[in-house]
Amino acid sequence: MYTNVKFTKNSANSITLVIRNDSSSTLTVKVIKDSIFDTTVKTYTISANSTDIFVLSPETLIPGNYYFLSFSAPSNFSGYIS
Repeated sequence: MYTNVKFTKNSANSITLVIRNDSSSTLTVKVIKDSIFDTTVKTYTISANSTDIFVLSPETLIPGNYYFLSFSAPSNFSGYIS
């Protein structure tokens, strides 16, 4: 499963991901750079029935590039990017 929109970083600020895993299984979330080869930039693991906050530092994402998130199956989650 993937996010239905891509995001980009336009400033030197960090990006925060807040994800709640409502499943009884561990959830793996990948931040992927959208390119010909779709490179995984970061991988996060969220324990069952928990919420985690991840901060993507300014050095992690290159301004002007587009990124999306990938979620492992089975999944039942909610969250946001800020």
